[in-house]
Amino acid sequence: MALLLLELGNSDGSAGNNPTNPGGSGPGGTSGSGGDGSPISVMPNYPARSIIFIKGLGSPDSELFKQMNYEAQQNIIDYLEENEYAPAVKLKIKAALLAIDLGNLVDLGANLQIAIINYMIEKEFSQDIIPFCAEVINSVTSGGETDIPYQIILDPTFVNNPCLYGVYTQLGKAPAFQNYLHNFDGDFSVANLKIEAISSLPATVNAQTTPPENYLIKLQFNLNNLNRPGLSIARTFIHELIHAEIFRKLLSVCG
Repeated sequence: MALLLLELGNSDGSAGNNPTNPGGSGPGGTSGSGGDGSPISVMPNYPARSIIFIKGLGSPDSELFKQMNYEAQQNIIDYLEENEYAPAVKLKIKAALLAIDLGNLVDLGANLQIAIINYMIEKEFSQDIIPFCAEVINSVTSGGETDIPYQIILDPTFVNNPCLYGVYTQLGKAPAFQNYLHNFDGDFSVANLKIEAISSLPATVNAQTTPPENYLIKLQFNLNNLNRPGLSIARTFIHELIHAEIFRKLLSVCG
Protein backbone atom coordinates (compact mmCIF):
# COMPACT_ATOMS: atom_id res chain seq x y z
CA MET A 1 0.00 0.00 0.00
CA ALA A 2 2.64 2.60 0.61
CA LEU A 3 4.94 5.10 2.71
CA LEU A 4 5.46 7.52 6.24
CA LEU A 5 7.33 10.71 6.89
CA LEU A 6 9.55 12.80 4.75
CA GLU A 7 8.52 16.38 5.17
CA LEU A 8 7.75 17.27 1.59
CA GLY A 9 6.87 20.89 2.05
CA ASN A 10 6.46 23.80 4.39
CA SER A 11 3.27 25.61 5.16
CA ASP A 12 4.68 29.05 4.41
CA GLY A 13 3.34 29.09 0.86
CA SER A 14 6.82 29.45 -0.65
CA ALA A 15 6.15 27.62 -3.86
CA GLY A 16 8.52 29.35 -6.21
CA ASN A 17 8.05 31.22 -9.46
CA ASN A 18 6.30 30.10 -12.61
CA PRO A 19 8.99 29.54 -15.24
CA THR A 20 6.57 30.54 -17.98
CA ASN A 21 5.58 33.70 -16.14
CA PRO A 22 8.78 35.17 -14.66
CA GLY A 23 6.94 38.17 -13.30
CA GLY A 24 4.63 36.01 -11.21
CA SER A 25 4.87 36.23 -7.47
CA GLY A 26 1.94 34.21 -6.15
CA PRO A 27 2.18 30.84 -4.42
CA GLY A 28 2.26 29.07 -7.76
CA GLY A 29 4.05 31.86 -9.56
CA THR A 30 0.95 32.56 -11.64
CA SER A 31 0.03 35.82 -9.99
CA GLY A 32 1.56 39.18 -10.67
CA SER A 33 0.72 42.49 -9.08
CA GLY A 34 -1.50 45.31 -10.24
CA GLY A 35 -0.66 48.96 -9.98
CA ASP A 36 -2.34 49.09 -6.59
CA GLY A 37 -0.38 46.09 -5.34
CA SER A 38 -3.30 43.68 -5.59
CA PRO A 39 -2.62 40.21 -7.08
CA ILE A 40 -3.58 39.55 -10.69
CA SER A 41 -4.00 35.93 -11.77
CA VAL A 42 -2.39 35.13 -15.11
CA MET A 43 -3.60 32.21 -17.22
CA PRO A 44 -0.60 30.27 -18.61
CA ASN A 45 -0.57 29.36 -22.29
CA TYR A 46 -2.86 26.37 -21.86
CA PRO A 47 -4.99 24.74 -24.58
CA ALA A 48 -8.47 26.23 -24.95
CA ARG A 49 -10.10 23.12 -23.47
CA SER A 50 -7.93 23.45 -20.35
CA ILE A 51 -8.91 27.08 -19.90
CA ILE A 52 -12.58 26.11 -20.19
CA PHE A 53 -12.04 23.40 -17.56
CA ILE A 54 -10.33 25.80 -15.14
CA LYS A 55 -13.05 28.42 -15.55
CA GLY A 56 -15.59 25.66 -14.98
CA LEU A 57 -14.29 25.21 -11.43
CA GLY A 58 -16.24 28.34 -10.59
CA SER A 59 -15.42 31.15 -8.21
CA PRO A 60 -13.19 31.32 -6.24
CA ASP A 61 -11.67 27.95 -7.19
CA SER A 62 -10.76 28.90 -10.77
CA GLU A 63 -8.66 31.75 -9.40
CA LEU A 64 -7.16 29.53 -6.70
CA PHE A 65 -6.20 26.98 -9.35
CA LYS A 66 -4.16 29.66 -11.10
CA GLN A 67 -2.39 30.42 -7.81
CA MET A 68 -1.20 26.84 -7.45
CA ASN A 69 2.39 25.91 -8.13
CA TYR A 70 2.88 25.88 -11.90
CA GLU A 71 4.19 22.31 -12.04
CA ALA A 72 1.16 21.08 -10.07
CA GLN A 73 -1.13 22.92 -12.49
CA GLN A 74 0.70 21.55 -15.51
CA ASN A 75 0.51 17.98 -14.23
CA ILE A 76 -3.28 18.25 -14.00
CA ILE A 77 -3.46 19.72 -17.50
CA ASP A 78 -1.23 16.94 -18.83
CA TYR A 79 -3.54 14.37 -17.23
CA LEU A 80 -6.53 15.99 -18.90
CA GLU A 81 -4.71 15.93 -22.24
CA GLU A 82 -3.77 12.27 -21.84
CA ASN A 83 -7.40 11.41 -21.17
CA GLU A 84 -8.61 13.59 -24.04
CA TYR A 85 -10.78 15.68 -21.72
CA ALA A 86 -13.23 12.84 -21.24
CA PRO A 87 -16.32 14.18 -19.41
CA ALA A 88 -16.07 11.55 -16.66
CA VAL A 89 -12.42 12.42 -16.06
CA LYS A 90 -13.16 16.14 -15.89
CA LEU A 91 -15.93 15.52 -13.37
CA LYS A 92 -13.64 13.40 -11.15
CA ILE A 93 -10.88 16.01 -11.19
CA LYS A 94 -13.27 18.85 -10.44
CA ALA A 95 -14.90 16.96 -7.57
CA ALA A 96 -11.52 16.08 -6.08
CA LEU A 97 -10.09 19.59 -6.33
CA LEU A 98 -13.16 21.16 -4.76
CA ALA A 99 -13.21 18.57 -1.97
CA ILE A 100 -9.63 19.16 -0.76
CA ASP A 101 -10.10 22.96 -0.50
CA LEU A 102 -7.80 24.71 -2.95
CA GLY A 103 -7.64 27.70 -0.63
CA ASN A 104 -5.60 25.66 1.86
CA LEU A 105 -3.62 23.83 -0.82
CA VAL A 106 -2.16 27.00 -2.32
CA ASP A 107 -0.86 28.02 1.12
CA LEU A 108 1.47 25.01 1.17
CA GLY A 109 5.02 24.92 -0.15
CA ALA A 110 5.76 23.95 -3.74
CA ASN A 111 7.00 20.42 -3.06
CA LEU A 112 3.97 19.48 -1.02
CA GLN A 113 1.53 20.94 -3.56
CA ILE A 114 3.18 18.91 -6.30
CA ALA A 115 3.28 15.75 -4.15
CA ILE A 116 -0.43 15.96 -3.31
CA ILE A 117 -1.47 16.58 -6.93
CA ASN A 118 0.80 13.80 -8.21
CA TYR A 119 -0.63 11.42 -5.62
CA MET A 120 -4.17 12.31 -6.73
CA ILE A 121 -3.18 11.71 -10.35
CA GLU A 122 -1.60 8.37 -9.45
CA LYS A 123 -4.87 7.36 -7.78
CA GLU A 124 -6.88 8.75 -10.73
CA PHE A 125 -8.59 11.33 -8.51
CA SER A 126 -10.51 8.59 -6.70
CA GLN A 127 -12.91 9.85 -4.04
CA ASP A 128 -11.44 7.24 -1.68
CA ILE A 129 -8.21 9.22 -1.25
CA ILE A 130 -9.84 12.63 -0.76
CA PRO A 131 -10.16 12.35 3.06
CA PHE A 132 -6.45 11.51 3.31
CA CYS A 133 -5.41 14.41 1.06
CA ALA A 134 -7.67 16.85 2.91
CA GLU A 135 -6.27 15.69 6.25
CA VAL A 136 -2.70 16.11 4.95
CA ILE A 137 -3.43 19.71 4.01
CA ASN A 138 -5.13 20.48 7.33
CA SER A 139 -2.41 18.84 9.45
CA VAL A 140 0.53 20.45 7.67
CA THR A 141 -1.17 23.84 7.77
CA SER A 142 -1.46 23.38 11.55
CA GLY A 143 2.20 22.46 11.98
CA GLY A 144 2.17 18.70 11.35
CA GLU A 145 4.17 16.68 8.85
CA THR A 146 3.43 14.07 6.23
CA ASP A 147 4.99 11.56 3.91
CA ILE A 148 2.80 11.30 0.83
CA PRO A 149 4.43 8.17 -0.68
CA TYR A 150 3.93 6.25 2.59
CA GLN A 151 0.53 7.88 3.15
CA ILE A 152 1.19 8.84 6.76
CA ILE A 153 0.28 12.00 8.62
CA LEU A 154 1.98 13.19 11.78
CA ASP A 155 -0.33 15.42 13.81
CA PRO A 156 1.19 18.54 15.45
CA THR A 157 0.54 16.95 18.86
CA PHE A 158 2.93 14.16 17.86
CA VAL A 159 5.51 16.27 16.03
CA ASN A 160 5.78 18.71 18.94
CA ASN A 161 6.32 15.99 21.54
CA PRO A 162 10.10 15.49 21.90
CA CYS A 163 9.73 12.02 23.39
CA LEU A 164 7.46 10.50 20.76
CA TYR A 165 8.96 12.29 17.79
CA GLY A 166 12.47 11.50 19.05
CA VAL A 167 11.76 7.77 19.24
CA TYR A 168 10.09 7.87 15.84
CA THR A 169 13.10 9.63 14.31
CA GLN A 170 15.68 7.39 15.96
CA LEU A 171 13.89 4.31 14.67
CA GLY A 172 14.16 5.50 11.08
CA LYS A 173 10.68 6.92 10.45
CA ALA A 174 8.36 5.42 7.84
CA PRO A 175 10.71 3.21 5.81
CA ALA A 176 12.05 1.53 8.94
CA PHE A 177 8.57 0.86 10.32
CA GLN A 178 7.59 -0.58 6.97
CA ASN A 179 10.52 -2.99 7.16
CA TYR A 180 9.62 -3.99 10.72
CA LEU A 181 6.07 -4.84 9.66
CA HIS A 182 7.32 -6.85 6.70
CA ASN A 183 9.07 -9.13 9.20
CA PHE A 184 5.57 -10.17 10.31
CA ASP A 185 3.94 -10.25 6.87
CA GLY A 186 5.27 -9.15 3.50
CA ASP A 187 1.94 -7.51 2.69
CA PHE A 188 1.84 -5.34 5.81
CA SER A 189 1.93 -1.59 5.24
CA VAL A 190 2.03 1.65 7.23
CA ALA A 191 -0.27 3.45 4.80
CA ASN A 192 -3.30 5.64 5.55
CA LEU A 193 -2.29 6.45 9.11
CA LYS A 194 -2.55 9.56 11.22
CA ILE A 195 -0.36 9.48 14.32
CA GLU A 196 -1.24 11.80 17.18
CA ALA A 197 -0.87 12.22 20.95
CA ILE A 198 -3.78 12.74 23.33
CA SER A 199 -4.25 12.96 27.11
CA SER A 200 -7.75 11.50 27.41
CA LEU A 201 -6.83 7.80 27.37
CA PRO A 202 -7.09 5.72 30.59
CA ALA A 203 -3.89 5.33 32.60
CA THR A 204 -3.80 1.63 31.75
CA VAL A 205 -3.64 2.32 27.99
CA ASN A 206 -0.32 3.30 26.40
CA ALA A 207 -1.87 3.86 22.98
CA GLN A 208 -4.85 2.90 20.87
CA THR A 209 -5.66 2.40 17.20
CA THR A 210 -9.05 3.57 16.03
CA PRO A 211 -11.19 1.81 13.41
CA PRO A 212 -10.97 3.38 9.93
CA GLU A 213 -12.99 6.53 9.35
CA ASN A 214 -13.10 7.61 5.71
CA TYR A 215 -10.29 5.08 5.12
CA LEU A 216 -8.02 6.88 7.63
CA ILE A 217 -6.78 5.00 10.70
CA LYS A 218 -5.61 6.94 13.76
CA LEU A 219 -2.83 5.78 16.05
CA GLN A 220 -3.16 7.71 19.32
CA PHE A 221 -0.47 7.78 22.03
CA ASN A 222 -1.25 8.46 25.67
CA LEU A 223 0.60 11.62 26.70
CA ASN A 224 0.39 10.55 30.34
CA ASN A 225 2.29 7.28 29.78
CA LEU A 226 5.56 8.47 28.26
CA ASN A 227 7.73 8.18 31.36
CA ARG A 228 9.19 4.87 30.26
CA PRO A 229 12.18 3.63 28.22
CA GLY A 230 12.37 4.46 24.54
CA LEU A 231 12.42 0.74 23.71
CA SER A 232 9.06 0.35 25.42
CA ILE A 233 7.60 3.22 23.38
CA ALA A 234 9.05 1.70 20.20
CA ARG A 235 7.38 -1.61 21.05
CA THR A 236 4.09 0.27 21.45
CA PHE A 237 4.59 1.73 17.97
CA ILE A 238 4.95 -1.67 16.38
CA HIS A 239 2.09 -3.13 18.41
CA GLU A 240 -0.32 -0.42 17.27
CA LEU A 241 0.86 -0.57 13.67
CA ILE A 242 -0.07 -4.24 13.59
CA HIS A 243 -3.51 -3.32 14.94
CA ALA A 244 -3.80 -0.75 12.14
CA GLU A 245 -2.94 -3.40 9.57
CA ILE A 246 -5.62 -5.72 10.95
CA PHE A 247 -8.18 -2.93 10.59
CA ARG A 248 -6.98 -2.30 7.06
CA LYS A 249 -7.32 -5.94 6.03
CA LEU A 250 -10.80 -6.14 7.57
CA LEU A 251 -11.74 -3.01 5.62
CA SER A 252 -10.56 -4.54 2.35
CA VAL A 253 -12.51 -7.74 3.03
CA CYS A 254 -15.68 -5.79 3.81
CA GLY A 255 -15.35 -3.85 0.57
